[in-house]
Amino acid sequence: MAERWLAAWNAHDVDAILALYATDARHTSKRVRLLGGSDETLHGRDAIAAYFRRGLEQYPRLRFAPLSVSTGPRTVVIESRRSG
Repeated sequence: MAERWLAAWNAHDVDAILALYATDARHTSKRVRLLGGSDETLHGRDAIAAYFRRGLEQYPRLRFAPLSVSTGPRTVVIESRRSG
């Protein structure tokens, strides 16, 4: 899942990113506040889609390279570094 998420982000394909999220998903990142969120967690695919679209508009060349991946029953945590 983490590899698919990174590939979708690095391709700047919001639809492919959203396909990895359940309808009631949450997305937590410190970057959420940097892109206009009121806290670090987004709730639902619509909020997640808007966040990723804002990010891609603001940083059209941004790519990530994975450092580590952790998973749980309903969670994937990707530690990454900026590569572009």
